[in-house]
Amino acid sequence: HCHHYTCPRDGETMLELIDTPGFQDARNANAWIEDWQRKHSGSTGPEAVRAYLVAHANVQAAVNEVRVLETVLGCGAGLIYVAHADQRYKGSHDAELALLARAGRPRMGVLNLVGASRYRDRWREAMSVHCGKVYEIDAVHACFAERMRLLESFKGLDDSWAPAISRAVELLR
Repeated sequence: HCHHYTCPRDGETMLELIDTPGFQDARNANAWIEDWQRKHSGSTGPEAVRAYLVAHANVQAAVNEVRVLETVLGCGAGLIYVAHADQRYKGSHDAELALLARAGRPRMGVLNLVGASRYRDRWREAMSVHCGKVYEIDAVHACFAERMRLLESFKGLDDSWAPAISRAVELLR
């Protein structure tokens, strides 16, 4: 399920984060979308994702893909894909990043530098291909200033978000 976290101040929501479930089978979702796009030449990624949502609305095997993609398209949000640098990078991760890219929303990869971070370079390389921005942080040991820099970096995903994010950063400081 999706979990919503809001950052309210004086009755105003400064920021809302939605933690979505992980994907079950991003490879099959990508294959379905690619096939749909071949049949509907000239279609965009978001159109194909919407078609996938309609076709898979009641398919139990795709419930997580549907929840994630509905959330992404429904709220018009940016995406933050978080990965741990000590976790081996697999082809399934590439499929997840590619599927999120199809939604056509601004994307950032956040690489959590916990543990040995032995797969850091591979994750960074993959995130650089599929995300407009990659940010590295040790989420466990990051100080307040480092966390604020991460929040401020969200401004670079969509210029129209800059005023709201600047306000949130100002109020949190």
